[in-house]
Amino acid sequence: MAIEIKVREIMKKDFVKIEKDATLMDAAIKMYENRIGSLIVEPSENREPFGIITGKDIIKAYADDKLLNKIKVGEISSSPLAIVSPGMPIKYAAKLMKKINLKHLAVFNGIDIVGVMSNADIVDAIAAEEKKRGRSK
Repeated sequence: MAIEIKVREIMKKDFVKIEKDATLMDAAIKMYENRIGSLIVEPSENREPFGIITGKDIIKAYADDKLLNKIKVGEISSSPLAIVSPGMPIKYAAKLMKKINLKHLAVFNGIDIVGVMSNADIVDAIAAEEKKRGRSK
C-alpha cells in the first residue's frame, strides 16, 4: 500500500522570512537563532514571496571567500519561489524537488505562504509511517 501523506501533514508552519536586501550574515544569524536551514525571501517593498535562501547557499558564498556582510540575500537566493499546495501528496512534492534540484519548497494555499518543507521532512514522514505500520527493522 502506498503512503498517502499530504504536504500539510509534514510542513513546518513556523517558517521565518527575511528581506531580499538583508545581508548573507543577517540570514546566517537568523538561521542560527531559529535553528532552521532556510528562510523565505521577500522584497522590501511589497511583502510578496520572492525566493528562498538556504544554509547551502551561505556555505557556497563562504567557501568562495565572499564577504557575507556585503552580499545581499536577493543576489543569491533561489527565485522564483518553488511552491506546492498543502493538499498535494508528498510523493509529488518529492518528484518536484528531484526535477528542479531543490531541497526546500514553500507551501502556498493560493493566497499566502503557509509553510515550508524540506527533503528531510519527507524522509522523516516516510520512515515514521513505515515504523507505525511495523515494517521497520
